[in-house]
Amino acid sequence: MDVSTYPDLDITGRDLTEDESIVECLRRGLSQPPGTLSYSPSDGFDLRALLSRATDLRSLYVIDGAIEAQALRDERVAKASFTVAWEANGEVLRARGLLVKRDGAELRLTVEASKLTVTLLRS
Repeated sequence: MDVSTYPDLDITGRDLTEDESIVECLRRGLSQPPGTLSYSPSDGFDLRALLSRATDLRSLYVIDGAIEAQALRDERVAKASFTVAWEANGEVLRARGLLVKRDGAELRLTVEASKLTVTLLRS
């Protein structure tokens, strides 16, 4: 069983902090096609599926909006803002962003997506 976010435990059984849980939920949501998360069928946005189309400015605006929308699905997040860049040489999509939690605390994140993985790094 994958317990990386169910309900708030990491793979070793350690309790996740709220920030870690928010980051993990966003990573999971950005790694799954819509409708594949059984506990939340309306969530999901497969960032990896867009990599072949991330070559023009217009598609980057669509992607940053989709990342922001996915982040805002989490009731703990009040605001989300991301800026996306495409690195063609490494075929990596990188989005730098800011999440503002309901309590006003900020989380700075970098989302990196390749054809194989979606990684979130706290800045």
